[in-house]
Amino acid sequence: MDYPFIPRNTVDLEDGMYWDIFQDGKFGFAVIIGRWNRVGVLAGILTLIKQNNTISPEDELTVFETGYVDLKSISYCMGMIRGQVTVSTEGLIITNRTLTFAEPRAIVKKAMKANFSKKRRTLREAREGL
Repeated sequence: MDYPFIPRNTVDLEDGMYWDIFQDGKFGFAVIIGRWNRVGVLAGILTLIKQNNTISPEDELTVFETGYVDLKSISYCMGMIRGQVTVSTEGLIITNRTLTFAEPRAIVKKAMKANFSKKRRTLREAREGL
């Protein structure tokens, strides 16, 4: 498979393929964790936020939220299928929620805030330990 590409249907898609979601000058990511229908997938929006649009082997991959997305949402959020990764779905709660085209970007924004709060809390704990 040649990456990157914009999918038109789910025929060529496999679990673990991921796409980037541009939000506030940074990139969030979503990964396919199942197929929905001919033009949609079950996606896991990751907690990972980066300056570039690729996932590397050392990146920690944790699913922040799940939902069913139409493939048009990928290009709507200025993304493309960039590669394939392994993401654990063990213990993951799958919702029956269908996301609107713009909703993955809003979820990435929530993940950014959650990551920022977590980093601030870790830094504060480290300072208090000194």
